[in-house]
Amino acid sequence: MLLCKVLANVIKPNEFDEYKKEIDELFIKDENQEDDIQEITINEEEKLTINPTVSDIIIPDNINNIQTLFLEKGLIFSEYEIGRQVHLQYLLNILGSIILNRIIHRNLSENDIINISEAFLTYKVKENTERYNYICKKLYNIFNNKEINKFWVSKYNLYSLSYFLTKNNDLDSLSENEILEILNGFIKNEDSSNEYRRLAQERGNDLSTRIKRNEILEKIFNPGQNK
Repeated sequence: MLLCKVLANVIKPNEFDEYKKEIDELFIKDENQEDDIQEITINEEEKLTINPTVSDIIIPDNINNIQTLFLEKGLIFSEYEIGRQVHLQYLLNILGSIILNRIIHRNLSENDIINISEAFLTYKVKENTERYNYICKKLYNIFNNKEINKFWVSKYNLYSLSYFLTKNNDLDSLSENEILEILNGFIKNEDSSNEYRRLAQERGNDLSTRIKRNEILEKIFNPGQNK
């Protein structure tokens, strides 16, 4: 999604309108050109994702925490990974999962990208982005807290914690310190955390693995509902 390119700072928010204008003009030329003129090609994803509502979403208050979390070099992603746009792929997968309201296998499919891009209002993309931006502030502060067990500061856990906390509004009342204590308390108990540790290291992007991690997080944060 073009939206994720803006969130990942591949396209800067203040350059989006000009970028959109240029792409729109190229798209018109592409449709009207004569057969003997060299074809102007545009990435199909970008043709489909020039959605007018992107401009409504990418105001600073809606995306600032997402950008802070995904763009801080050395926190989750190295400078090299950010340069290679690894952070963009993870953001696409996480935000796509949140928007679709389901955990995905590895990467967001092309069909899912097209469906979301053509129906921002139906999928409540703006609302979901704002919601995730709220969660990213908590995650950023937790990951940067010197007390956090560094096990949690990883790409696999970024996906799982992002999805879980975004989808569990009832946990919003927990402070960042309370979330940190729950995570640390769980991972320090080797007997109870062995399975989760394995799931966060082996085939960590597989659908079944992600689902199992989510189920364990449910038990950690809602122990009374899992008796």
